Amino acid sequence: MIWRDLFNLFTGREAPDAPPPWAAYEPVTVVPDEEVRAALVQTGLCHGRDGDVAFVKAAIGGTAFAKGIDLRRHGTQLDKPTLKAMKVRPTAMLTAEYLAILTPAGLADPIEAAQFLTSAYQSLIAGTNALGRAEHAGVQFVEVIPNNTAAGPCAACLKMAQKPVPVAEAPTGPLPECPHPTQCVIRTKSVFSLS
Repeated sequence: MIWRDLFNLFTGREAPDAPPPWAAYEPVTVVPDEEVRAALVQTGLCHGRDGDVAFVKAAIGGTAFAKGIDLRRHGTQLDKPTLKAMKVRPTAMLTAEYLAILTPAGLADPIEAAQFLTSAYQSLIAGTNALGRAEHAGVQFVEVIPNNTAAGPCAACLKMAQKPVPVAEAPTGPLPECPHPTQCVIRTKSVFSLS
């Protein structure tokens, strides 16, 4: 009975006759609007108004593997003369509703902005689920792994990585102080011993 020996070792208690029933973790597919707003606004590409949050959730909220084009094609497509006037290739998919959520920085390159916004939303969902799975499995602390993207990790991420963080306090996306949130991907690993 290997499970019994492991139970005794890790809990310091005598194992019951049978292992407890295990309930699978139910992945989160929707997060609160305020968390979505924070993730979108932090990119600097989206205004983050209530309608903007609703638009993003409607366009990519239920898509497991969303792409920027999913965001760009949600709504009424712009015609070729309008796209040409915007100096965007005439075959690009852009909608008036999508352009309305963008800040001037997002409008500078709306095609690239769509990918960054989609990535910010999906990273939020993925981070929430990663921490949820860890907590469901009984993990109490995680270690933040600083990102290794082109801009490198920020000082706030490096500081947070110096000691284990309670699961409930771990970040699911770029830290507020992050100077390059469109490149940041927060990852964590479970900590099983604090000694």
